[in-house]
Amino acid sequence: MNKKVNIKDPYVNSKGLKKLWNYFLYLVEKPDFLEKIDGIRTKYNIDINNKLEDDGNLSNQDLFKDIIALAEEYELDSSTWLTSIAPLVLWNILAEPACTDICITSDNINDHDLSENERRHYPVSIRISPYASKRDILDYINRFYKYISQTQENYKDESVKIGRLKTRKDAIKKRNSFIYEHKHLPTKEIMQLVGKEFGLNSIIDCAYIGKIIALENKKRKEV
Repeated sequence: MNKKVNIKDPYVNSKGLKKLWNYFLYLVEKPDFLEKIDGIRTKYNIDINNKLEDDGNLSNQDLFKDIIALAEEYELDSSTWLTSIAPLVLWNILAEPACTDICITSDNINDHDLSENERRHYPVSIRISPYASKRDILDYINRFYKYISQTQENYKDESVKIGRLKTRKDAIKKRNSFIYEHKHLPTKEIMQLVGKEFGLNSIIDCAYIGKIIALENKKRKEV
């Protein structure tokens, strides 16, 4: 069952949003972009001073298709930038988008363009704009990590121990396995064998040998 994700304004002042907004401000000063805005207004008889009355433009699907096409032509994601370009076209108002960034997090479980294996092992992905810098990406992860981690929780299997096992040096693992293999011997003899096999620095007392045997025994039962 999916869990509710609570995001508290991670978009505010994000580096990705600033980069995109600066690009948009650059566009609204470009003659070719403004000509296309004027062309859309002329095509649909838009009066930019008519801010209060509904003249039918807000429900005109063809108009919004043209605005979407304009956004995509200038490499802006129309799914989020429509809320900024439409007010500019209709009323000559600059409106900063509320929810957009130069990266996005995707829940891939229903993305059938991916293989079943990819959806199973990588159900959450971060999609990165080709214009995102290292700083943009790291800033995005820092800001959205709560959302990312809560989305990951939807797909975690509590019985899987990936990421929950302490890293142990190979030498210690070998020593402990050696002790377990010789658990039938008296602890003093095991202590001497450990010294011979792994060096004097590896000698441990009898009580600790007993603890290692108990831990190794428990570990093997869990597996």
